[in-house]
Amino acid sequence: MQNNWLKTLLRNFWPMLLALVGIFIIDQNIKQLFLDGFRYYTDYMDFILTFNKGVAFSMFAFLKEYLKWIQLLMITGVVVYTLSLNNRSYSLPVGILVGAGF
Repeated sequence: MQNNWLKTLLRNFWPMLLALVGIFIIDQNIKQLFLDGFRYYTDYMDFILTFNKGVAFSMFAFLKEYLKWIQLLMITGVVVYTLSLNNRSYSLPVGILVGAGF
């Protein structure tokens, strides 16, 4: 019986891990591209490098270094909750969320 639980956990974990690694690599490469000086200008939108100290337009910037720990705790909670559901349909979206969160 315990072997079935482990198989289910691993079956749900692999899509999440692959999405997490894939999105993390893509995200880091895009960030590095802008750090290297990439700029893109259009008539309606400009893509330029900017920094903020919080999340979503510097919200919660007053939390400073604690913000990263709060985010890590929330992401860990989402992963644990998703794996406890034993439902594979949530693995890919959660992997994307976690990969972009790092």
